[in-house]
Amino acid sequence: MEIRTVTDEDLEVYQRAQAVAFGQVFDAARAEAARPIIELDRSLAVFEGRAVVGTAASSGFAMTVPGGSVPAAAVQGVTVLPTHRRRGILRALMRRQVDDIRARGEVVACLWATEAPIYGRFGYGPATVGVAWEADRRDVGFAPGRGDANGVDVHLVPTDEARQEMEEVYERLRPVVPGALGRPAAWWDRTLKDPDGGTLRAVARDRNGAVGYASYRVSESWGYRGPENRLGVSELLATTPAAAAALWRYLFGVDLVRTVSAFNRPPDDPLEWLLADPRALRRRVNDSVWLRVVDVAAALRARTWGKGVTLVVGMVDPFCPWNEGEWRVDAGPDGAEVTRGGGDPDIVLGAASLASVYLGGHRLAALAGAGLVDERSPGAVRALDLALSWERAPWTVSMF
Repeated sequence: MEIRTVTDEDLEVYQRAQAVAFGQVFDAARAEAARPIIELDRSLAVFEGRAVVGTAASSGFAMTVPGGSVPAAAVQGVTVLPTHRRRGILRALMRRQVDDIRARGEVVACLWATEAPIYGRFGYGPATVGVAWEADRRDVGFAPGRGDANGVDVHLVPTDEARQEMEEVYERLRPVVPGALGRPAAWWDRTLKDPDGGTLRAVARDRNGAVGYASYRVSESWGYRGPENRLGVSELLATTPAAAAALWRYLFGVDLVRTVSAFNRPPDDPLEWLLADPRALRRRVNDSVWLRVVDVAAALRARTWGKGVTLVVGMVDPFCPWNEGEWRVDAGPDGAEVTRGGGDPDIVLGAASLASVYLGGHRLAALAGAGLVDERSPGAVRALDLALSWERAPWTVSMF
């Protein structure tokens, strides 16, 4: 078998193999629509003769980290045909891919895991959380004195007209939300593509212009007493509390709707604090994006630290051995100096554990409680936990 990047001539065979592995029927129109976001030089295939039996791709983005940004590889389309399992194909793809990512100078890799047990052995750890919920609209009411729109109006706007305002809102929020990804033009095209025209765009505006937006879809449903439509929110971003309140008030007020749902909301979403009965939101917490730190020193230098800390971190990372060993970290609100060595480690952890706490979304103490962190110096876990903490929970709104 041979691993190599695909060419235009290989692309249909490559996409057909992915469809089979994901249990899908190959759709030529859908495959063609995806072409603008496919980076051939980042799309790997395992060939057995002329047949593709495994795939893995990535795209280059900027990822927001606490107080900064790093170049990131967004991994997608990782598959192995069911006829070729247990032959080391996935490991070979991951090996080649992470080496390529490192050669590009990208500091982290990230992915949405279709199956959670797969990626930990390659140094990925769950780094961001998404909250899914649904609510019966009749149970939802805003608490007195909360959810004031304060001069914000909501307008239904056609997608082509709304795009500029949506991009402006997204770019105002992206630099302050760890885990957020830059969204190039081709990815905006993909995000806004709506073949059947069923998605609606609501833009919240105040006297200065757009301050938020929501993309949603209403599915028709009828019960014995009349309409029981479902409204699904795919994306809602707001730059001010008033914009968030205005958009949620609008969405919960759409006529003929019985159920409102959202599948990927941030864990620190203020919505529950606006409601008279937060239990009206029937919630489920999901792991969202998994992270892999490809360059430990560059990653630690790139972020801002909530508290000052000086300690030696022992890294265990057999899949990326260039990360292994002791790293002295002198960090504070103005940045970090990270150097090799420094003596005996104060704390020892693996690559997946570092990935899970890097964006500030999980507590190091929780991982230590599970035996995933070895505290060699008393107080090291607490000190590093406080240093890694951040005022906003990480969240990745972009699907890739």
